[in-house]
Amino acid sequence: MKSISRKKLTFVLILFLVLLYISLLCYKITTVPNVFVDERTYMQEVQSLVYTGKDLNGLSFPVYFKGLFGNGQSVPYALMAVPFVKTFGFSTLTFRLPMILLNLSNILLVVSYTIKRQNLSLSMLVVFLTSPWIFISSRWVLDCNVAPIFFSMSLVFLALYIDLRKKYLLFLFCLMFAASVYGYIAGWLFLPLFFVAVSAYFYRNKILVLKELALMWVISLVLLFPLILFAFRLLVFKNSSVGHFLFISYPVMKMQRGESLITYHGLSHLFPDMLNNFMVGVSVYLRGSDSLPWNSVPGFGALFPPVLLLSLIGLVSNKSNLSEGLLTYKNIIKVAFFTYIPSLFIVIPTLNHWNFLNIVLVLLAGFGLYELYISLNAKVFTIIFVILIAIFSMFVSQYYFNNNSYFVKEFGNGHKYYKPMSEKETKKLQKDNIEKWVKQPINL
Repeated sequence: MKSISRKKLTFVLILFLVLLYISLLCYKITTVPNVFVDERTYMQEVQSLVYTGKDLNGLSFPVYFKGLFGNGQSVPYALMAVPFVKTFGFSTLTFRLPMILLNLSNILLVVSYTIKRQNLSLSMLVVFLTSPWIFISSRWVLDCNVAPIFFSMSLVFLALYIDLRKKYLLFLFCLMFAASVYGYIAGWLFLPLFFVAVSAYFYRNKILVLKELALMWVISLVLLFPLILFAFRLLVFKNSSVGHFLFISYPVMKMQRGESLITYHGLSHLFPDMLNNFMVGVSVYLRGSDSLPWNSVPGFGALFPPVLLLSLIGLVSNKSNLSEGLLTYKNIIKVAFFTYIPSLFIVIPTLNHWNFLNIVLVLLAGFGLYELYISLNAKVFTIIFVILIAIFSMFVSQYYFNNNSYFVKEFGNGHKYYKPMSEKETKKLQKDNIEKWVKQPINL
């Protein structure tokens, strides 16, 4: 009876925390934060798709948006936002709401998958809900930040497929994984490495047979083929003019996404520069700030810096009482961590550039907190639980919603002058953009 009542109590606690978190995510969502310049441009792209069926440059089914400065914005979030805007009309609420729902879906998916170990499920929930970066990134739309969410969801679907061997789960993994690749160019080193490494892990440990791995590869390559062509045009052939493949369109686009990578100063400087980039990145996470106020509050970071110890525990420990399925899930997350390491040396360390690492660290921290519960006792677990909630409460009340905070007073300042475009204004902007790139095509 005690065991049953404890399970019920844990379930009620999980439900209460989820509902409380939803209320925090929705609180003042239309005004805090203000509309950032990248978000405003993305809003216009969504409005263009709603009103004309084409992006701001007149392209149907674009694989990427051109972006404000020709540096590109990813498409996946727009595909989610368009049905909301078509159904309820355009507003800051209808534009931002899919981001909240996407983050909540990911959290609930992880919690649901780990629910057989309720304290693991609770550990995951607490770490997700107290991550400052997840809270910040859920309340406004930076297109690249959908990519790690899709990636996290893909890991759960992959683990579910291994448990249940249902083909639709393998397809959902491939779909979510492809969405994460479409979601952010800075993940184009990490994600292929992960895919190859996790395939090798499955084959070596006889988790999946060759037939299953072949199906996984074929589905993923078919879904990613338009993007692969885009990458070759842009990176290999240096072709940034408008292009088409079947019904897919490629935008006019300068290759400025290289700004997320370290600058090449010659071979003699390469390794010192890579090492320096790694050390700067470590410093960012230990200090809890990347000096970009729209990404982080100094001292709080993507995860509270002490929570990184939980990530480390989750990475190195193997003593937890996990089922075979949960152990495989944990090992998949470990594969993700180790395959991200090369990116630490060449991707410039900001919390949005390293956003895939953020989600991996959160997942590992959930396992780390559960390890402490198993290794120590429930009182220690409860103390850590209360401390994390208390620190997050202070973050939200004093550093996010406070009237003098950056997010209330300064963030973007775009909301003060952004007025949703009418259909007529959207079509005029689209026409002006088309005339601009036709007269002045970009050819690198």
